[in-house]
Amino acid sequence: MLYSKFFENRATRKYISVFGQMFRKISVSRKNSSNNTLHREIVPIAYANKDKYVERLMEDGELNKEIAMKLPRMSFEMTSVAYDAIRKKNTMNRVQFQQSDNTKVWTYEPTPYDINFSLSIYAKSQTEMYQILEQIVPAFTPSRTEAVRIVDDQIDAVDCSFSLVSIAPSDTYEGQFEERRMIIYELDFTCRGFYFGPMRSSARVRAVLANMLIDPGGVNDGTILAYG
Repeated sequence: MLYSKFFENRATRKYISVFGQMFRKISVSRKNSSNNTLHREIVPIAYANKDKYVERLMEDGELNKEIAMKLPRMSFEMTSVAYDAIRKKNTMNRVQFQQSDNTKVWTYEPTPYDINFSLSIYAKSQTEMYQILEQIVPAFTPSRTEAVRIVDDQIDAVDCSFSLVSIAPSDTYEGQFEERRMIIYELDFTCRGFYFGPMRSSARVRAVLANMLIDPGGVNDGTILAYG
């Protein structure tokens, strides 16, 4: 048995939530021939598998019509979790967290893991795709740090680095080869996260006992010869 007491930090769910929240305000702007803005909308994002998401969009007959409310869209998923030995510290180190009632709890040094994500962007035109990319790429240089409150009911948050690893463009066709149906860009990210064990609490210090010996041969200047 690994731990005698049940605990749940929900770290994986929090990493997924923080990753999705970073892209929730991406928007696109549609303009006319005079470069005047006609419409601006937020690009929807959902947690979904890329292949199934593409299949659902391709089977939707409405894609043959005006699709202003269907594309562009984004989806993301967690693809893998891998141990990172480079960031490993002494397991016996203690990490303290402050609770909302100002009390302290502690746990041992967390285990570092790399959580990999894949973000897929779907657009009808290159113009919209470039608008979305230009709102994402400059924010990662190539990393971006986000504060994640991994341990529940604690005030302290842990800084986790999200890195943009690669960008891979692709096109999806239907019917004739010349007929372009959908433009897809796939962005791979790595989150350098941590997994904490159960929280532990220590008894409060209510009294302190100290033995002191004052130099008897001195001039009562209070010199301490021993302390224990």
